[in-house]
Amino acid sequence: INAEYGLLSGYACVLVNYRGSVGFGEDMLMALPGKCGTVDVADCIRAAQHALETRGTTRALDASRVHYLGGSHGGFLGAHLVACGDQLPLRSAVLRNPVINIATMVGSTDIPDWCLFEAGAEWHEFQKMFACSPIAHVDKVKTPVLLQVGTVDHRVPPKQSFEFFYALRERGVETDLKLYKGERHAILKPCMEADTTLNTLLWFEKFNQR
Repeated sequence: INAEYGLLSGYACVLVNYRGSVGFGEDMLMALPGKCGTVDVADCIRAAQHALETRGTTRALDASRVHYLGGSHGGFLGAHLVACGDQLPLRSAVLRNPVINIATMVGSTDIPDWCLFEAGAEWHEFQKMFACSPIAHVDKVKTPVLLQVGTVDHRVPPKQSFEFFYALRERGVETDLKLYKGERHAILKPCMEADTTLNTLLWFEKFNQR
């Protein structure tokens, strides 16, 4: 639904099947564990750069107006990408229920096995989990970030977003956090899903004007 509204609003949309995704066999699926936060991020950067270098159907894409939207692992990728301004300058980003710090998530999520598997870590290797997390690079973030958070998300608990929000605010990065009461990992109630879409487009347009 967000890609559709993006297209209707005049945006070109790039949907990245990064390493670790399904659809290209087991080798691609198993290329991510232990390299989470590196190869998947690199795939997104290359996909965006390729799109910017490829002329669109009617006109070239505007490299000065690139925005990001992603949730869950997509939010994890976006939180990494906002720290990669030297490779992919972003005008703004919207992150929904993003994984921010695997080291603090592992003890509070309903999928601790995901944290260990993707980080390639054992239970005691908190530094390894932290090192592949976006929070490890928060000092590099300059991109404005909007966080959209379900209040009863047991998969990626809300405190993940709070951690990023407070870290960004402390560093003077423009950021906002919107809570969706009673929503879980997927924000599905029609009125709230509509709100996320509307506020995503408003956030993008806000920074298009600067």
